[in-house]
Amino acid sequence: MQDNPELHKKLKALRPRMYQWAWSILRDEYLAEDAVQEALMEFSAYFPRIREPNAAPAIARRMVIKSADRIIRKDRELSGIPEIEQEIVSPELGWTLRDIQASLDSEEQKLFRLRFEQKLTLEDISIQLEISWMQCRYRVRQLQSKLRIQIEREGFGPSDLEMCA
Repeated sequence: MQDNPELHKKLKALRPRMYQWAWSILRDEYLAEDAVQEALMEFSAYFPRIREPNAAPAIARRMVIKSADRIIRKDRELSGIPEIEQEIVSPELGWTLRDIQASLDSEEQKLFRLRFEQKLTLEDISIQLEISWMQCRYRVRQLQSKLRIQIEREGFGPSDLEMCA
């Protein structure tokens, strides 16, 4: 970056706007800063290929949006359903979760135990079930979707579902 004064000048001008774009998406100053740093690295590598100088802000914005999206997706992958033994705010929600778990077939119950009770990663689950990582991810997402739908059918709203995100 130091060896290219034009790039340095462009980044200095774009950085505040990049931060605003990231913050408007993520609503967190630290995550926004992470997104900007990631986008700056990507923009620095891409800069020599920019033919039209007026296109730089649009390209930088696209890179910020992509890096913010990566951060959001990474954060979603880390969230999970609370343990059955964990204290749940609403006892009815706890009973509903237990009933739903009991209604799952044996394969889904095993997946539920591995993912949400033992908190294993997708990679570890795929090894134990002897399936590919992609199949495991697909099955976990199907199970999460099924659990959310059943919880909504029982009359619990979005605030209750945050516990099962």
